[in-house]
Amino acid sequence: MGAFLELSATVGLIHQLPGQRLPKPINFNVNYLRSAGPRDTRGRAEIVKHGRRIANVRVVAWQDSPEKPIATGVGNFLL
Repeated sequence: MGAFLELSATVGLIHQLPGQRLPKPINFNVNYLRSAGPRDTRGRAEIVKHGRRIANVRVVAWQDSPEKPIATGVGNFLL
């Protein structure tokens, strides 16, 4: 789940900031909220702060409903 959240954050940065280098993770923290089953898992990344060199990204993952997240993550990325 942690790798899924970090990858979602990276893809979200690439999608919202085209034309830049591949973002490199500086740190990433994961909060596990519920148990996850063998079902489709979806995630949404939100850029909280975007500077010249560093971006802060928040990610939420869920399976059944976005109102019931299974995990969240917050990370800083070098741009």
